[in-house]
Amino acid sequence: MGLFDIFKTNESNISSKKPSLPDCPPEIIEREKKDIINRFIKGEEANNFPSNVLLKKDERLIIDIPNIILAEEKTTKVGGGYLGFSIRIMKGVSVRPGVFTGSKETKVAQIDKGSFTLTNKRIIFSGDRQTRNFNLSSINSLLPTDNGIGINRNGKTKTEYYLGTQNVNLSFIIEPDEGVTFAPTKIEWDLEGYNIQEIIQRLIQED
Repeated sequence: MGLFDIFKTNESNISSKKPSLPDCPPEIIEREKKDIINRFIKGEEANNFPSNVLLKKDERLIIDIPNIILAEEKTTKVGGGYLGFSIRIMKGVSVRPGVFTGSKETKVAQIDKGSFTLTNKRIIFSGDRQTRNFNLSSINSLLPTDNGIGINRNGKTKTEYYLGTQNVNLSFIIEPDEGVTFAPTKIEWDLEGYNIQEIIQRLIQED
């Protein structure tokens, strides 16, 4: 497996695929993705994420993603129509979780924008207007979406949404092992909420 680039660029995809060779088997692609997730969990890709967070004793950086939107559910008075922040559940499918109750609507609204930092111990959000810092052990449940993660935790009655993880693009080339025949394959993979969920769950279990 070759090196991969973290943040998206306008670089066009270059394929060394030969028509006479078969495609890379899906199980090998999934194996390589799992290997990358393991590298994240071990902190082996932390150098790809410049961070200003001061780490504590026995704490390691996992990811630090800029331009993340912090959103929460809010109840507001409306005159009609659906407003609110759109959340992508999967590619091509978005929802606006707004519900009318008389003249009020509960919607997911943007609160701030900033950096989302995940370590093996905690989550830190550093925005333009506020900072949030909490231990992974305080998380009760996770709601992954295609473009981020919803978090329910102790001391908070509302779900916090951190949206924009797809800004991280993993680009790597899978080369066939000795004795295996398939075309070298370039993989472009956006980091989704489901990947963040897996990483957080495994970090919590690690303790």
